[in-house]
Amino acid sequence: MEILNDKRPIRFHGKIVDIVRNENNYTIFVYGRNFNVFSNRYLAEIRIDSSMLKRLENSIGSNNITRDKFCFIINVVDIKFGYPRLFLDKNEEELSLTYDYKQTLTLFKSNMIDFYQYKNYE
Repeated sequence: MEILNDKRPIRFHGKIVDIVRNENNYTIFVYGRNFNVFSNRYLAEIRIDSSMLKRLENSIGSNNITRDKFCFIINVVDIKFGYPRLFLDKNEEELSLTYDYKQTLTLFKSNMIDFYQYKNYE
């Protein structure tokens, strides 16, 4: 929770998966992954106004939005964690319940300050 107490902007890298209109503002949903020991998944719900949406649309142009990777500078408002899922481990000798810590989801609710679109991202 240091991110919320700190009040400093953070970087969020990922791909835009959806854009939703909410009255006069918009919310973009950005999906990112961190490939370390655990394969953590991150989803940022980023609020933007119409002028920022226009900048984003101009940056994307006619490209397929889901192929492009972006770096967003955001102020985090709230963080929620998706706890590891519980699954049934079918072992030859016994059945047991196990937590899958490799599929943790972290949701950042935030406001966008700025963004950068990576060029030549594969």
